[in-house]
Amino acid sequence: MMIKYDCSNLHSRIIGEEHGLNLEAKFDEYSSSIKEIINDIKIEKNFENSSLNWINFYNEKENLKSIKEYAKRVEGKFENIFVIGLSAPLYGARAIFTAITGPYWNHLDREKRGNKPQIYFLNNIDPDNVTALFQMTDLKRTLVVVVSKYGQTPETTALFMYAKKMLEYEIGENYPLHILTCCNSGSILAQISKEEGYFTFDYPENINGRLGTLSHCGLLPLVLAGIDIDELLEGAGEMTEHLLNDNLQENIAAQDALIHYLAYTEKQKTISVLLPYSDRLKWFPDLYVQLSAECLSVKHDANGKIIQGGQMSVHTNEIVDQKTLMQLFIEGPNDKIIDILQVEKPIRDCQIPELFNYTGIGYLGGKSLTQLINADIIALTSVLSDNYRPCTITSLPEISPFYIGNLLTFFFMKTIISAKLYNAIPFNSSEHISDYFFALMGQHGYEETARELKEKLAQRKTVIL
Repeated sequence: MMIKYDCSNLHSRIIGEEHGLNLEAKFDEYSSSIKEIINDIKIEKNFENSSLNWINFYNEKENLKSIKEYAKRVEGKFENIFVIGLSAPLYGARAIFTAITGPYWNHLDREKRGNKPQIYFLNNIDPDNVTALFQMTDLKRTLVVVVSKYGQTPETTALFMYAKKMLEYEIGENYPLHILTCCNSGSILAQISKEEGYFTFDYPENINGRLGTLSHCGLLPLVLAGIDIDELLEGAGEMTEHLLNDNLQENIAAQDALIHYLAYTEKQKTISVLLPYSDRLKWFPDLYVQLSAECLSVKHDANGKIIQGGQMSVHTNEIVDQKTLMQLFIEGPNDKIIDILQVEKPIRDCQIPELFNYTGIGYLGGKSLTQLINADIIALTSVLSDNYRPCTITSLPEISPFYIGNLLTFFFMKTIISAKLYNAIPFNSSEHISDYFFALMGQHGYEETARELKEKLAQRKTVIL
């Protein structure tokens, strides 16, 4: 059994011809295109340095052995792990970690954590957050893990430099034992690691940084937290084999990618709202938003034609945002698809006590919170269809490493198929702000850009509002 996908609330029979799709007709129309796309993916995944190399990760066990050995060697030595990096692999690692351990892992005492460390993901350079974390933590019991393929992302580099200084101050000459890096062997970070004596894992050149969650570098924080990555990869592997099926009727990632593509190109649904009904899945939308933005929001297609296309994906927070944003979903512009993430069977359920039967709230007594969530989902999808608003439901049978591996692969493959439908080059993103950033921060070679920017900023000051 794998995750399930329900797109019935996008059918024109349910929400009308103006906003819905005749799914049978569209699946027939695009079946040959999807077959061609899937077969292209099967070929490209074996090319050297292909952005699709990630599809083979679940079969690559050798590199996993090295991170397991390292985790065994440092087991019990560290109370805290700081994971520094802004890359998608760590967005994926954070999503997996929270899903499997739960949102309150770092609040549990060590015994309840199975003697595993607390894990903190540092992917923001907010100084209040960074300094507070370092001040509240015993750095003598802390390992800093820096994941950066080329070691040149300024935000990651800044956090690494700050961490190095703080560890050196607190620990002294043995501080290198508290830093672990994962980077390309030819990078600046690898050079520093060798000079300073940090333990280092090589970030292979043939791994696309944005899809490296299932590589040994992306899985490293999860191994340190004691998560069963073998079961995770088993789930990813089974879903991968399922999603390499070139029959559109049997491939849920291809169906989801096609539906969103057609909703965007034919029905002007420019926004995809991802709504997780589980706190354990709260970080998956962040991962997908990053993947889809870098994959689908492109100015030119693969042939150089200007398209400036791509559906915008946004993240919401289940029932809280459902209640507050309902007015927008129902009565605002009909330019959205609501994509629901559901867990059918929670790890533990909670029954509502039978109280206050003499009042108008007594009807809730004796029911479970899962029943309440399911009722919310049914009510939401029903009112959306009543108002001709499309939505989909992706369901996990339960939360486990296996099904989280399913879900991660579903998001990755959906993104790649979507890019093929748009004829976009996946993850061929541009660094739009880098020149100005480097100029502002005094990077050598950007003096002329700094001068031009200074003139532009001075000109803005003359604008009277």
